[in-house]
Amino acid sequence: MRMQTRLSLAATGVIAIVAISIGSASVFNHFKSAVNNIDGHLQSAISTVEASERDPITAVLEYTNYSDIPLAVTYVSADRTVSAISGNRNLITKAPSNKFLKQATTSAMNLVDAENLRVKTLYIGDKEYLIFVSSLEPVLRDRSNEIRILVIAVLIFVSIGVLILSMFIHSDISKLQRLIQSATDIAQGETEVPLPAPTGKSEVDELTVALDTMIGTLQKTVDAERDVQKSMQNFLGDASHELRTPLTVIKSYVELISPGNNLSPEQTERAHTRVKSQIERMEALIGDLLLLAELGERKEHPKDSVNLSASVQQAIDDLHTLQPNRNIESNIEPDKSIYASRHLVDQLLANTFSNIERHTPIDSPVEIMLTQTGTTVTLSIQDAGAGLPEDVYERGITHFQRFDPSRSRDTGGSGLGMSIMAAIVEENGGNIELFPSKLGGLGTRFTFPIQEKTA
Repeated sequence: MRMQTRLSLAATGVIAIVAISIGSASVFNHFKSAVNNIDGHLQSAISTVEASERDPITAVLEYTNYSDIPLAVTYVSADRTVSAISGNRNLITKAPSNKFLKQATTSAMNLVDAENLRVKTLYIGDKEYLIFVSSLEPVLRDRSNEIRILVIAVLIFVSIGVLILSMFIHSDISKLQRLIQSATDIAQGETEVPLPAPTGKSEVDELTVALDTMIGTLQKTVDAERDVQKSMQNFLGDASHELRTPLTVIKSYVELISPGNNLSPEQTERAHTRVKSQIERMEALIGDLLLLAELGERKEHPKDSVNLSASVQQAIDDLHTLQPNRNIESNIEPDKSIYASRHLVDQLLANTFSNIERHTPIDSPVEIMLTQTGTTVTLSIQDAGAGLPEDVYERGITHFQRFDPSRSRDTGGSGLGMSIMAAIVEENGGNIELFPSKLGGLGTRFTFPIQEKTA
């Protein structure tokens, strides 16, 4: 059953119950008041007869002759003979039981054989009674008319109530129907599904806003998942190529140095050297893949207070040793510590400075700064190399994304350095940002929170 139907039925039921309850109470009270009024007339007549000095039958005749109240009086003798004294003589043709006659002396009652007659009796002695009778026909007729009016009024009130309810909920019901259609379209694979614009602050409008937000979030999630899948496919292609290339080289040299080829000692040594270099290249790639997998599994790495200032300075000294002719400008604030994995921090710095060593000219300058701002410490490294494509700075680092498919192969790297660096920074609660260096190359900014070691 649809919600609009349920609401209409509920409104109909509530309005009907309220209207019937109020109307029924009104009809009942009016009927009771009319019956009490008749009872009062009967009692007034009996009181008049009792107060008269004449005999009861004569007093009754005098009262009914001068009274404007329609009243019939019947005499019941001791032998239960019935005689009409005044009024309609056909109202009572049979004497009621003695028990009824006695009860009716104290309070007015409906006649047993005629429910439309209201009677009250007067005992006049010697087992004789006078029965004062008044018809309930007008009162019953009024009650029937009032019930008929009540039914009509209930139908009118219910119709008006349902109409008003429909006017109030029509807009929200229409929005809900459009939301249902939109949800159905989304479930069927539609991506661009418009939602009804909220026009107020009703629950349906709030639901519309929430669904719009949810759809936007889901769309972003789908887009991100699509990008990840695409990047994963590219990564798998690159990784398979990186593994296939050294294997092909190794296979060729193994066939070359097989017995029967009569190679000179120099050719054999060169082949062995080449095979060894390709094996080392494969080991480096596999090591990077394993490190990425380990970081992706969220494995707990032991953390401690790491003096980042000392670690960065050591990395600078190593670069000086490897490339003494490179101009390195550094501004390292002393004793800046972070709570992190020492092993991963060393790996991060090794990858960062290895990229500078491999991918920038040996005579290009490098600027390194380590500063603290508030509760964060920032490491900024800028070089004068070739930098990265412009879209990389806007997109940022994406796992399994190679920024330059050629340079890794030229220098023997696996092409996964940036992905590893991003994973290490995330693992230690930091942030990494790539930007164009003021020196003309690549700028990398690492930000870590300063956090005390907890017990």
